Amino acid sequence: MAIEMGEVDNIPKPDLHKLERVKQLFLDESEMNQLLFKVAIDKDGAIVACAGGLLKMEYAFPLAEEQSLFGWIINVYTVEQHRNNGLASKLVEEVCDWLKEKGANRARLWASSSGG
Repeated sequence: MAIEMGEVDNIPKPDLHKLERVKQLFLDESEMNQLLFKVAIDKDGAIVACAGGLLKMEYAFPLAEEQSLFGWIINVYTVEQHRNNGLASKLVEEVCDWLKEKGANRARLWASSSGG
């Protein structure tokens, strides 16, 4: 799914070293309870949709004096054959609930250029 998501913006396929670095980053963030991934599976057990949430301390706006906790909605994707069934909406709703529970009052969406 990740490679297909990158193809939308002509992002080159990552090499194995980059994949391992990203995997470790995700594992580290998950261990710190700052990352959550939700998936939807089909009747055969295949992942057909996903959405993630990431917590980060950031400035709310360029001249803000202090950082605050922000939620990022990341890696929202649905396999083409399963689109328009509300899967991504449901997963994003669950991610947003988790971000709120963790104290994030705002969230930002990291979207591809297609917005989908």
